[in-house]
Amino acid sequence: MPKAKLISETFVRPKIEVDESKRVHHLNPFDLRMLLFDTAQLGYIYAKPPSNSIPSSYLESLKSSLSQALVHFYPLAGRLVTVPNLSDHSCYVYVDCNIGPGARFIHASAHDVSMIHVLSLDSDFAKVVRSFFDLGEVSINYDGHTRPLLSVQVTELYDGVFFGICFNHSIVDGVSLHHFQRVWSHIFMGTFSSSICLPIIKQPEYLFGKVVNLPYLDPKEFVIRSTTEVNVMGRFFRFSSQSLKNIKRIANSDSSVPISTFKSLIAFVWKCITRARNLNPDDPTICGLPVNLRPRFNPPLTDDYFGNYAIKAIARVKVGDLLGNTVGWAATLLNKAVEAQDDKSARGRIKRAMEMGPELSAPALICGTNDVVVGSSPRFELSDSRFGLGRLIGFRGGYGNTLDGKVNAYLGVEGDGSVDLDIRLVPHTMDALLLDREFMSFVSLDNAHFDLVS
Repeated sequence: MPKAKLISETFVRPKIEVDESKRVHHLNPFDLRMLLFDTAQLGYIYAKPPSNSIPSSYLESLKSSLSQALVHFYPLAGRLVTVPNLSDHSCYVYVDCNIGPGARFIHASAHDVSMIHVLSLDSDFAKVVRSFFDLGEVSINYDGHTRPLLSVQVTELYDGVFFGICFNHSIVDGVSLHHFQRVWSHIFMGTFSSSICLPIIKQPEYLFGKVVNLPYLDPKEFVIRSTTEVNVMGRFFRFSSQSLKNIKRIANSDSSVPISTFKSLIAFVWKCITRARNLNPDDPTICGLPVNLRPRFNPPLTDDYFGNYAIKAIARVKVGDLLGNTVGWAATLLNKAVEAQDDKSARGRIKRAMEMGPELSAPALICGTNDVVVGSSPRFELSDSRFGLGRLIGFRGGYGNTLDGKVNAYLGVEGDGSVDLDIRLVPHTMDALLLDREFMSFVSLDNAHFDLVS
């Protein structure tokens, strides 16, 4: 089976060194809790240029614009550093923005692979796609001590281009990542102007008044790596704008509070996945939704604040109660969990982290075999990240954090109000979900659901 072949590799530093980059970049408690997670990946698929090859001038322009973007997002060009503190058996992890060679830029080829292969049901080609992200090298965020915090790989396919971005999730959340991509894209396209907001790197002192230490002296005490691979497969499911309206109407018909389209969709999917798992009614199940905390602080922060300012809102219930009640009932649980993530709750988490150290957990401990945990968001405009390659054909999530019950949500590439869900389940559960008539009745007929990982 083919895989991406390295053509060239370079490292990109910020074009100029700003004074702020000479200072240590502190990690907040929400950053630190991501240290044991896999690095995150997101891939964009474009048709190949009319010349049928990517000219060297195009790659040089990409690297040049990346260098300019890193001036504003300079922590992404640095490396993690851990400093032990013997006096209280703790350590301090931060970003040194000036060490290391910078962001990694890879040019690769996979001329035996076409776009239809990447978007197909063929699980063998799903394994090939893994090599389109940082050449398939596996790492967790803590590896940012020796590995780049940002990696970009441009892979030439037979008839397309795969634009794969890997980023260290302990440095940025989805909001900051898409902010970076948007700025970089505008610089590349020559449309950057003073009207485009730049990131605020410095963290607000009223929230994070002091350095947060981890209650460990040696990384061996807390760095956990998975030693076994779970057989998980993934498929994309498209929900049209009309299907989403229908699901929202169903959810709101049985709820005492207004329920958003997205919460309605996730409540519906949570029920369907739980039904497909054929669990014991007394078993517990949870559903976790990502929440952007920036607007929930008082005073609120803008989305320009760089870093991780996100948390999972958790709804807990017994399987029997979830399946025995309506979508509206489940959606109300999710709504209540999200609304609970307010300024008081967020500050309480920060205070506990300051006093006892941030929560560190491996992904497998976050998402149990009965659970559904949602990542990404349809609020992120994927097609806004354009790099002179025309219309976005499709996208692929990477191989990181591939867990049974992980659901990544994306805005449909057609810009028609649809939502694409990347759902990852063990094979027998996925088979049952595909046979679930209620679930599939809301999936678009033009849906190109395809295997992602195996």
